[in-house]
Amino acid sequence: MVQYSTKLLQSSQSSLQEGITLVSMKLPFDEMLDSAGKARPHYQIFHNWLKQQSDTLMGLKRAEADLIFRRVGITFAVYGDDLGSERTIPFDQVPRIFTAKEWAQLEAGLRQRVTALNRFIYDVYHEEEIIKSGIIPAEQIFNNAQYRPEMRHVSVPRNIYAQIAGIDIVRAGEGEFYVLEDNLRVPSGVSYMVEDRKMMMRLFPDLFQKYRVAPVEHYPDLLLECLKSVKPNDVKKPNVVLLTPGMYNSAYFEHSYLAQQMGVELVEGKDLFVKNEQVFMRTTQGPERVDVIYRRVDDDFLDPLAFRSDSTLGVAGLLSAYRAGNVTLANAIGTGIADDKSIYPYVPRMIEFYLGEQPSDSKWKFQQGSKTITVQVSGRYSANHTGIRLDAALKHIGIASLPYFVARHALQDGRLIQVLPDWYFKTYYSGDAWLLYPPTRHLPPKLSVFIQFLAEKLAGSRPFVDAWYGPQCVWP
Repeated sequence: MVQYSTKLLQSSQSSLQEGITLVSMKLPFDEMLDSAGKARPHYQIFHNWLKQQSDTLMGLKRAEADLIFRRVGITFAVYGDDLGSERTIPFDQVPRIFTAKEWAQLEAGLRQRVTALNRFIYDVYHEEEIIKSGIIPAEQIFNNAQYRPEMRHVSVPRNIYAQIAGIDIVRAGEGEFYVLEDNLRVPSGVSYMVEDRKMMMRLFPDLFQKYRVAPVEHYPDLLLECLKSVKPNDVKKPNVVLLTPGMYNSAYFEHSYLAQQMGVELVEGKDLFVKNEQVFMRTTQGPERVDVIYRRVDDDFLDPLAFRSDSTLGVAGLLSAYRAGNVTLANAIGTGIADDKSIYPYVPRMIEFYLGEQPSDSKWKFQQGSKTITVQVSGRYSANHTGIRLDAALKHIGIASLPYFVARHALQDGRLIQVLPDWYFKTYYSGDAWLLYPPTRHLPPKLSVFIQFLAEKLAGSRPFVDAWYGPQCVWP
């Protein structure tokens, strides 16, 4: 073990003599102050306001927040904690402020990541292309405790397995973020974020007159809209419920809060039953069919007939109704395979494999002579199929990057126009062309001749390839 002492830090020569190497570590990033100790531009107003507040006032405000949280019951349980089973939610009077530009960068990266993770979950339970390609070893998937063979070839609405994702982010520097972990099984905690915002508005309303703050209170409405969007195909007006393990669960406040805010029933396993591969809820008016279950119960406890037989938290026969397509579970069973720590290192490869993108593809680079500029983009969806991108551009969804040969006819007849024609649009794939053919050692003679012909013609002729394949930014 290396011990760091004042003497060692003062003398690098003595450190070398003692056989110890001192490593310079990057200082933690200060959200509010820059390296010179000055407030960052987007924190300037808050910094000036904070200096005017006394320590006594801030202490009283913090005590008021704790008191309100306890009175309202906004707490969470800590299992195995000797200090007590209930704690008030974490609350910081100093907010973390993101600029709109920085938030757009985060949003684009998270959309890309969650899209790739959903594609991955679908793939491992269907074609297994990422395994066949050798990107992820088969044993990494099939020997994983989170892999659910019961989900093989099970179709889910819109092929979306993780409707709700909790991605833990840490800042490494200005405009630089890292993902600590992906939470796709039963992500929780969003209600505390909403309540923290409400508390800030109650305690310091004047701050919200100084900043244009993006709202968060409409999250339950967005959540309900999302859940309804993945209803079974034969249902017109879906009945949504929130399935909770019960009042002794650590996140029970959040379960009851979200159910109340969405206006849906909060149910436990004993409130539901399965008949003819359909799920019903027991009510005073008789059985009522359930179409979408926002489940806050782990896979192992969902169905005692399929998973843990000793579970009293789930619903017997739920898996059979789910496999029949008569009920939607959000999130889907088996999503844990994508947020397992052993899978985490493969996510950048997933993004490239499923989306045809790099993690940095949300940054578009333009070149004009020796000058290069980078623009952060945040598209509403991404696709690695040029035909889909062309169709999106023609339907006025936004600006698309397309190879010239794909956009040529639409450009010629005026349905598309080229954006920034004086700039060269650089992508990770610019100037590349791929020839794909079956992996066999015995190629037909004609195919061998054709491959040789292309190799000779394209070898070293980068300008020819760029002119043929070079991507264009086009606008409808």
